[in-house]
Amino acid sequence: MKKNLSFLIIMLFVLSFTSFAATTQITEKFSHKVGPFESSKDFDHVVNMPFNLLNQGYVFISRSIVPRGDASVRNEGLTANSYSFTMHISKSLMESAKGEVIVTLFAEKGGNPGYVNNPNPYPAPGTPGVGTNWGNIDANNPPNPGYPQSGTRVLFHNKRDRITFNWSDELNGKQFQIRIYEGNGRKIKEKIVNSKSYTMEADDFRSGEYKWQIARNNRAGFVTDIPLVGSAFADWSNYSQPIIFRVERRDLYNDPNQIPYQPSPSPNTGNNNPNAGANPNAVYAPDLVNPARDTNVTSNGNINFSWTGSGQEFEIIIYEINNNNIVQQNLNTKNYSLPASRLAANKTYRWKVKQRIGSTWSDYSPAFKFNVISARVQMKNAIEAQYDFRDSDLAQERLQTLTDNKELGVTASIMLAESYIEQGNYTEALNVYKTLVKTENAPLNKVYYGIANCYIEMGNMEMAKKVAEKLIKEFPGTSEANEMKNILR
Repeated sequence: MKKNLSFLIIMLFVLSFTSFAATTQITEKFSHKVGPFESSKDFDHVVNMPFNLLNQGYVFISRSIVPRGDASVRNEGLTANSYSFTMHISKSLMESAKGEVIVTLFAEKGGNPGYVNNPNPYPAPGTPGVGTNWGNIDANNPPNPGYPQSGTRVLFHNKRDRITFNWSDELNGKQFQIRIYEGNGRKIKEKIVNSKSYTMEADDFRSGEYKWQIARNNRAGFVTDIPLVGSAFADWSNYSQPIIFRVERRDLYNDPNQIPYQPSPSPNTGNNNPNAGANPNAVYAPDLVNPARDTNVTSNGNINFSWTGSGQEFEIIIYEINNNNIVQQNLNTKNYSLPASRLAANKTYRWKVKQRIGSTWSDYSPAFKFNVISARVQMKNAIEAQYDFRDSDLAQERLQTLTDNKELGVTASIMLAESYIEQGNYTEALNVYKTLVKTENAPLNKVYYGIANCYIEMGNMEMAKKVAEKLIKEFPGTSEANEMKNILR
């Protein structure tokens, strides 16, 4: 039901046999096209051993692929009798894209499939030296993250403390790539390792939320190794789903360049403050909240700044890296809104705040750095989060900043709804689609199709039928209307 029909598929099939003694080559060509205003797409394909060759005892022993145009290959699986892969068409938002993949499979009569590590055609589960995916190799499956697990709280009491990431792998891979990044998507480490663990020191982190993922290098070999022929794009497995963990730097309360995991107590006058020390009546700087450190903000709309503190007056400074002040403003509130148009796109800025309690001013808070990026760059980042990081939460966070954008708002909203659907969050997807119904220039055929699908998944067939009838009536002959006719038969 989650099937997207917002793209154009062109399938060309060519089947040929070239025999040399007991070896046969089977060649197929697959072509796809994706229209403008759509995101990159994946297409799954399976090539089975022809029945006549199967009866003669042929088995697949290897394969060669030739991708052309905007196509690439990933998620390969090779067995004695079938070959599967995903064809990826990569594209920019406003342009169409097309590509083709030519697959040549090498089959041998009575041959021993070289990718099987055990001569026993049906090894018992748990047999030593045999992967659990024996006979159905799926290089798409990532390793299994071990520690830290989702929700783990990592405490660092001094800078010499360490954290060791570990994982397991059903295919016993020999090489892996670990990716660790902050909750806002900022990567802090992407490293290739030759073991199932990786250690980092406390100084690589600051207090806050992090995510980590792991992928396997399929070319480096594993238990059920595939003998590859020619060039391939599926060198790596998918990354595992993001694992969220939190870091608390207990050793950084007195470091002016770091912010502890828990903000300073309020009122911020020295009472119970870990920095208080000799002067219990000292006035300390406010704690910055938004934009958070290293946050990306879009160059449209307003940028909203907020902080905590108990002062009667505050002073905010927003400045460039070269210390050229853009804003220096005194306020009696703990927030400030700045039109993004006052800042240049694709540049980095800093901001800091101090507060006055009585007649005493605090020092400025440690400055937070933030990046102003164009809407197109943010859209690129959202696509990366959804399809590369496989991090729907991060993708949704980025897409939400674009929904009011004049140029990309409608596209971002549709992608946001589709991301919610991928998560099974049909209520949120429905809310996005309902907003699009009232939005100028929204493609209502796609919107009605999405609404109907949400109602179907939620079990509300009465509402699904009403929306489907509206779609069929107002947009007859469209792929969405035709598909909905088939669904509601």
